[in-house]
Amino acid sequence: MPKLNSPKRRFLLRIRVFGRETLNGIALGAEAARQKVRSYKRIPADSTRSIHILLMSRDVYLRPTIRCANSIWFHAPQSKICIWADSERRALLEVSLKQFHRKDRVIIKDVPLPDKEWQRNKLEIIVAEMEKDDLFTDADIIWNASPPKSEKPIFFVDEYELGRRTVTRWLLKKLDLDLAIDWRMLNVSVVSLGVKSKNREFIRRSVELYERIRGCKPDFDLGLDDLPSIRRMSEQLALSVAVKESSEYDLLKESDSYMDGGIAESYYLGAIHGYD
Repeated sequence: MPKLNSPKRRFLLRIRVFGRETLNGIALGAEAARQKVRSYKRIPADSTRSIHILLMSRDVYLRPTIRCANSIWFHAPQSKICIWADSERRALLEVSLKQFHRKDRVIIKDVPLPDKEWQRNKLEIIVAEMEKDDLFTDADIIWNASPPKSEKPIFFVDEYELGRRTVTRWLLKKLDLDLAIDWRMLNVSVVSLGVKSKNREFIRRSVELYERIRGCKPDFDLGLDDLPSIRRMSEQLALSVAVKESSEYDLLKESDSYMDGGIAESYYLGAIHGYD
């Protein structure tokens, strides 16, 4: 047996690592090839459903956007992928189209409100730009099955009761909402509005709630340092309240954990790195 840290032992370890990395690379390449081949099957000429992704503010979301789209096509090759991008990310997308397995099924659109924050653009896409059967997905989602359709709104997961946390209970009071109601925090990493799509009253109420949430000021009961967390979730909070007020909804998953292998799994890129 070679001595510990001897040249021979170091050489054998390098060979072992090289072999393992080579095998992993072959496996990943084979999976990508299999995914690409399958994505070309069963493409109805009249397919009109779009899956929407928002790509703005950060270049780091380009790679996840490509992975997300390719995972969708593996299970639903008939889907169109509509990517909403600001001018900088549009340029990146246009030179990266060859990395999409179905670049002929990619539609790149300018964000609806280029002078607004990404949360407001995400809200606008969901409530005003999507058709009944369309679905929104965050870029950092990997799909392990075909995105579902439903007459009722669909949300990724139910996170918690808003009234049981100090910050969100304070917000409910600021919004003049009845604290006796079981207001829920619904995760909007995946959203489909179904019959609520482009509903004028739902749009009006969602935007009104969003603007009130963004405009909240600190007071005796809530400090200045607590406001960023509310503003970062402003579109999520607005949609959670608006849908609870107006309709029933379904959940994509009953519970969620990091990369849990469910129908859609998130690796929470923004949350992990603290992106606002």
